[in-house]
Formats: sequence, C-alpha cells, structure tokens
Amino acid sequence: TSIWTLQDMTTAVTTGKKLIQRWKGYYEEFGLQLQPTGPTFRPNGVFKGENRTSTIDHVYLRGNTNIHVQVLDDTLSDHVPLLATISSERAPKLIVKETREECNWSTLDVPALELFLLNWDWQPLFDSSNVNDINLHIKTAITAVLDVAAPLRRYTPPNANVRLQPYTRAVMRERDKAKSRGKKCYKALRNKALSLVRRDH
Repeated sequence: TSIWTLQDMTTAVTTGKKLIQRWKGYYEEFGLQLQPTGPTFRPNGVFKGENRTSTIDHVYLRGNTNIHVQVLDDTLSDHVPLLATISSERAPKLIVKETREECNWSTLDVPALELFLLNWDWQPLFDSSNVNDINLHIKTAITAVLDVAAPLRRYTPPNANVRLQPYTRAVMRERDKAKSRGKKCYKALRNKALSLVRRDH
C-alpha cells in the first residue's frame, strides 16, 4: 500500500477539461485512486465578482487499505489542510479453496470411446418406441463412455482467494487485445493491469 499527495495542481479535478482526462489516465495506469475531498482552495479575492473554489490538492491511494480524507476548516492560507485517517485494521482474507470437477477433453481417449460404443448394447434403444426411454438410454451410454474415455478430473485452482474487480478484468481484456493487434498502447495497458491486480490481491 502506498499513499501519494500532490499540492497546488494547476488544474482542478472537477473541471472535466481534456487535461484532467489525460491526467486521470496517467494515475489510473499506475493503479492510483483519487480520494474524494471536496474543494481545497478558497482564494481570498474574487474572480469576476465570484468567490470560486477548486480542488487542486490531491491524495491518491494504491492498495486495499481503508483511508478517509477530510477537509479541515482551520487554515492560515487560501489552501485548506487535509487530514487523512488511515485505518490500521485490515480484515483478514478468508482463503476458500474451491475443488472443481470437469472432463479433460484435451486427453480424450478416442480409440477407447469408439470401442466402448461398439460394444454397448443398443438393442433396447431400437426395440423401444417411448421417447423418454430412448433418451434415457442414450444419456446412460454417454455417461458410461465418458467415465472411460474422459474421466472427471478433480483439481483446486491456484490463488483461489484472489477476486479481481470487474474493472480490472476489463483492463486485462483490453491489454490482451492490444497485444494481439500490436498496438503501441500495449505496454501502458500491461502496467495498468499489473497495478490493478496488485491492488485487488
């Protein structure tokens, strides 16, 4: 976990200008999250008859630490102080191992499958005129042949305690697309995805 502070940014984050959108892309690329604060600059004078406020002092967080940033009322200048309260308590991660079962189709034993089906007694299927009985006979044959040619494999996926956020997965998909198409933005997306994975872990 790391915390970054930037003071007196020349452009407020609430303006929505193109420069801010570019800046947002930069800090998100490194997995930083801008913490909401509200206005941090209150000029002593007026501009076109208005007392304008802006948010030009920033606090960024990278990691899963709980942090609360608030604006303090007492100030000796036109910049208001910020108080960041960092929680020292972190909920322990509950590691839940998931055991899955599925057929390993890449190791399907085709000769064994063909031999099993050749030796299967299909006569009850041809003797029956009941659709349900025929369906049951086919399902029984398929289940039996898969137990021989492609038996169920039990395994526990690694890093079962890692749960990536939807935004992280979306960035990873964009990274993969950029790599397959040879785009220049691949390295930036790769770094961004890596930072987001570290944040979620």
